[in-house]
Amino acid sequence: MRNHRYQIISRIVSFPTYAVGLIISLLINSKVATLFRLILCGYYNGLYSNRFKAFGKDSVIYRLKAYRNLEHVVIGNNTKIERGALIRIFQDENKKYGCINIGNNVNIGLNVNISSCNSIEIQDGVLIGRNVMINDNSHGYTRNKQDLRLPPIERPIVSKGKIIIGRNVWLGENVVVLGNVTIGEGAVIGANSVVCKDIPPYSISGGVPAKIIKCHEEDI
Repeated sequence: MRNHRYQIISRIVSFPTYAVGLIISLLINSKVATLFRLILCGYYNGLYSNRFKAFGKDSVIYRLKAYRNLEHVVIGNNTKIERGALIRIFQDENKKYGCINIGNNVNIGLNVNISSCNSIEIQDGVLIGRNVMINDNSHGYTRNKQDLRLPPIERPIVSKGKIIIGRNVWLGENVVVLGNVTIGEGAVIGANSVVCKDIPPYSISGGVPAKIIKCHEEDI
């Protein structure tokens, strides 16, 4: 009897929420949603575009989760950066700023993290899936015990080398690309892979660490 009463009360309470949701879904059709998205896009483009070293024609950027020193970042033409991205430039141990250069016709998915204290180059036509991290730096050296005694947050930011992601590369969801890596033109990196060594052009790679699964370079 008590359970039955609770079910009745629950239905009565939930009905207004259901009704409001139904009304909103009827009023806000796909055209209105598209218009709202365009308005948001225009707002964020205006908010961020002047902060970059260069921001190309017809490029689109949505709300950034975090950003730092965007004056060292170049965005090419017709490039799209989805919401939730982190784009940050740091100084290395010699107080030199890194740089990020993103080419034309690049598509960057949700919640992508791009961080540099050296150099990151993302060439034309690259497709980057959600939650990808491209990071050429780390918190300090790990050469010996003495290096590790210092708390990570207090260590200087260092880099093993620059990152180059070639034309028309596809990075699947949750891929991690670390410093001192070149990914060749047309390569595909499978989801959840960690790239810590060079990947040849026109190859398919995956795993932790990423290994070559198939290579078409000989067909070129």
